[in-house]
Amino acid sequence: MGPRLTGVAILTLSLLGFPVLAREVVGWLESAQVEPEGIRLRAKLDTGADTTSLGASDIRLYSADGSDYVAFRPQVEGTPGPWIWRPLARFAEIRRHEGPPERRPVVRLWVCLERILREVEVTLADRSNFRYPLLLGRNFLAGELLVDSTAAFTTEPSCRAGLENQRVPNWPFW
Repeated sequence: MGPRLTGVAILTLSLLGFPVLAREVVGWLESAQVEPEGIRLRAKLDTGADTTSLGASDIRLYSADGSDYVAFRPQVEGTPGPWIWRPLARFAEIRRHEGPPERRPVVRLWVCLERILREVEVTLADRSNFRYPLLLGRNFLAGELLVDSTAAFTTEPSCRAGLENQRVPNWPFW
């Protein structure tokens, strides 16, 4: 079922009296952007994942002014991207299919997909062995997006208009 047919199915269900909320239909693979840096990434939309995950290298934890921070470089097309730093939100224990759970730092990032811009918690991990550096989980998808598992790269991120005045704090030197 392609994006058009999915829309027809939603309209049909709503006309038959089934409660269907208006939602954006996107493919299982899409282009997304981390804002306000404007870093464009290929993203896999995973309805089975609770949390969004970003491939990152050079992950460094540090404290400044009594707060904890994470500095990292997103994995962009197989190479390290520009440095980003954010306050540490928490640590997450990620269960893996093999081996013990993995402890990952979590930061809050603004992510743009199509016209939807959300600030979500994102776990940072080495995803260099994965084809897609960004995995968008249910914490991003819930409520506004329907994922069409037969479609890919149907949209382009277009959220910049809301972030021109967004400021990224100055980099603390450690």
